[in-house]
Amino acid sequence: MWSFMRNIKIILILILLSPLIALGQLFKNLHYGVEAGIGISAGPSTFATKESIINPLSVQYYDYKRYRLPTLRTRAFVLKTISAITNIGLKTGVDIHYLERNEHGQKETSFSIPLQLIGEIKAVSINKNKALYTGIGLGYNFKNLNHFPYKERGGLLISAEISINQKSNKQNHFYYKAGFEYGEDSYCFYFIADRDFEKDEIIKMKQRRKQVYVCLGINL
Repeated sequence: MWSFMRNIKIILILILLSPLIALGQLFKNLHYGVEAGIGISAGPSTFATKESIINPLSVQYYDYKRYRLPTLRTRAFVLKTISAITNIGLKTGVDIHYLERNEHGQKETSFSIPLQLIGEIKAVSINKNKALYTGIGLGYNFKNLNHFPYKERGGLLISAEISINQKSNKQNHFYYKAGFEYGEDSYCFYFIADRDFEKDEIIKMKQRRKQVYVCLGINL
């Protein structure tokens, strides 16, 4: 009887401790890093026209918009090693768009905050210590720009990149990275009616962006 009760207690203790054990496994084999670099828009800007369905109105907008100047990129990430060649994790940071022209022709500096799920694979060994990694990212780019009657919000963000890094992601070691990024921003035109036959309306559009980028990073 006492042996049976003892076994029950052990089972109950293991059940109670299992969430902590699982949490410990989740935070095992984590590594961190930060990187900084520049991004340059790819291709020329293009325009499109969106017709209102309830007002005699059309809006011309940038279907694809390039930044005039290079974008300053900073990123921080956490990766979990799930196999000898595979890591997954999260990446976030800040993009600084310096002295871009807004819808009213004024120059201003704006910011956006990307947040992505990322995965990388060790693709090719270069030497005993270094390897070429390939990675992808999927997430959302947060931004909030108001230039009435226009408003620009963030949207989908996809990236693909290659990097040269230490095979074991050793601390305090630098790495190099290059990549391509595609984004879709939400773009709205707010129309305020001032005649009897018109109605207030929000015309929604998508504004696409593409960038190539290079970064220098360090494993923490």
